[in-house]
Amino acid sequence: MDFSFTQEQELLRDSVQKLMARHASSQMVRDHDREQKFPYELYDKWVEAGLFALPFPEEIGGLGGTAIDLAIVNYEISRVSADFSMAYGGNVFCGLNILRKGSNEQVQRFLPAMMNGEIRFAIGISEPDAGSDVGALKTHATRKGDSYVVNGQKLWTTGAGLKNTIINTYVLTDRDVHYRKGVSLLMIDKDTPGVECRKLEMLGRRCIGTYEVFLRDVEVPADNLIGGENRGWEC
Repeated sequence: MDFSFTQEQELLRDSVQKLMARHASSQMVRDHDREQKFPYELYDKWVEAGLFALPFPEEIGGLGGTAIDLAIVNYEISRVSADFSMAYGGNVFCGLNILRKGSNEQVQRFLPAMMNGEIRFAIGISEPDAGSDVGALKTHATRKGDSYVVNGQKLWTTGAGLKNTIINTYVLTDRDVHYRKGVSLLMIDKDTPGVECRKLEMLGRRCIGTYEVFLRDVEVPADNLIGGENRGWEC
């Protein structure tokens, strides 16, 4: 079995190496870490290069790349900064989840906007008393007409406070059943009234930022529910 890269993958690797060398020097990485500043300009270069479009199908504006292509890109970004790689990988992770479990309308609404840099994604799972244990979540959402009202707290939410970020938030929509049957996934814009993001002082991941997120009577459109109510365990 041949594990060598194809010619196209070699070109992809070289192009990402050159992009990072041109726009993410060692001094730039140090400065951003010291100042705890997100690399918005570098992020825009990733968008221009089509890196966020890489793993998504062509019919929604993607490039139809493979898992190996995605690994090459993430590896080359990580070689420069593991912190920066979280800014790339977290968005793609959430995007692929929407592609897999979202409705056609949600795919068309969220994914082109992510690929062209209009929005970013963060993953909201961990909580103060739950860590990354989805089964111990306490953040909950109650249906109210065409919306859900969300209350709770998330912790260690990478990138939640960045500009134009939508937090992929796992919540309980039925607290009377086994957690696998009562978890849902809601897309919550971090600028929604009732959402408060506080950046934590950390030894690492200082550019993208690690946040605690407070959710107090946050109204989220029911159209932002991914995969169906109480189906979040599958997401």
